[in-house]
Amino acid sequence: MRRPARTRRLSIAAIVSLLTFFVITAAGVRSHHTLDRWNWRGRRIILISGCVLCAYDPASVNFPIHESYSAVNAFIPELFVPPGWSIAGFSKNEIEHVALGSGEPSTELCLKIPLWFPLLLLLIAPIRWLIARPANAAAFPVITSAKQEHP
Repeated sequence: MRRPARTRRLSIAAIVSLLTFFVITAAGVRSHHTLDRWNWRGRRIILISGCVLCAYDPASVNFPIHESYSAVNAFIPELFVPPGWSIAGFSKNEIEHVALGSGEPSTELCLKIPLWFPLLLLLIAPIRWLIARPANAAAFPVITSAKQEHP
């Protein structure tokens, strides 16, 4: 099997992937002591303890908001409800509660995604770049070196 070549696109993808990897790693380390929460149109994203919680509640507030505070004292209901299923850090919850504005019962879907999964995906391009041969290398170095020795 022939090794792929290192092209400019692959090099750029590897660099961008590594930069994103380091940014997400820094956010994951920060998430162990600081909770970040973003709300937007019924969608809520929470970064805490090396995991991303994605929740959707159509009956929630529709204006964008960002909150950041200590993760030690944080009360996140999505973390305390037993999951419907859980495997390798991934889990799914359905939380039933009363909507604030209308007073009607509402069901919120909450997914928990550990940060190791996107970090692992972000390493694909740099590893492929390391495996690839340089673009200007000979395709068959054994044959070309043998031709140069015997004129």
